[in-house]
Amino acid sequence: MTNVEIYALRNDATFLQRVEVGVVKYAAYLRALGGSATQPQQDWTRTVFELSASAAIAQACAWEVAMNPAITSGEVEDSVLNPVVEVICTKYGPAPVQ
Repeated sequence: MTNVEIYALRNDATFLQRVEVGVVKYAAYLRALGGSATQPQQDWTRTVFELSASAAIAQACAWEVAMNPAITSGEVEDSVLNPVVEVICTKYGPAPVQ
């Protein structure tokens, strides 16, 4: 994708909503791990749910998600988008996963 296409994708409302859903899905997965989740994972999950930070995290990680080589357009399937979000999103927020 060109820089202009990346910019347009990162600022596309539907794309940002889809990234936010990916953030929430991953947080729900980590929460379901219970005691198996690391303390940083538990802290990050609490940030998403208790501080309602999913939108802020989605906004923060959207540039990196949009530039990922697996993301070739805004029409990419959720089965491709969600794993990219999972890898990237935990770097963002008050308690990132190490």
